[in-house]
Amino acid sequence: MSGLGARDAHRAAREWIGRVGLGERPSLRLRRYSKGMLQRLGLAAALVHRPQLLILDEPMSGLDPFGRRDVRDLILEQKSNGVSVLFSSHILPDVELLCDRVAILFGGRLSRLATASEVMQAGNLRIEIACAGLATADLPSAWNGLLRREERADGSLLTLEDEELLNEVLAWVLRSGAVVRSVTPQRTSLEDLFLGATERAIGLADQRRSA
Repeated sequence: MSGLGARDAHRAAREWIGRVGLGERPSLRLRRYSKGMLQRLGLAAALVHRPQLLILDEPMSGLDPFGRRDVRDLILEQKSNGVSVLFSSHILPDVELLCDRVAILFGGRLSRLATASEVMQAGNLRIEIACAGLATADLPSAWNGLLRREERADGSLLTLEDEELLNEVLAWVLRSGAVVRSVTPQRTSLEDLFLGATERAIGLADQRRSA
């Protein structure tokens, strides 16, 4: 099916079964394979003829952490070899880690197409400030909508939406007698982009239905 002769197919099959971690069980019947093993076998079958275009559907579904790492490494290896890799996934951190471009589908339609750099640059930079001893202090009203507070077992987590206010907020935290534990910039993630694109698509759909 992949245009390989019998000898080349046999050699390549043994090579790729070993590459995906199934080399110790080359004769095991498929009905005895776990979901993760079937996922690994499917990847080996897709790679056996060294394609220039690799299309994968949820390639890391059902895999344990070691299997997920192995599959990510194989995808990155194919990318470095010049192979075009197209895959669908609901595991957004994997997409963010692996992809140069991202297409968001919602309701069977393309809602957004973006490059990795556009994902990182989209929206404003948020800053998370973890501190202790702030529970009794009220947030200044001037920062309503720009500064949020979440109380946790180990202290308070402030989320600042405007990085230009960082020095003022830190000064207020210290004046309140609290201790600053960490200041962490949080750039826009693929999850933020996905939620924004789907919410806009839902809004447009509702408008069309009500028109």
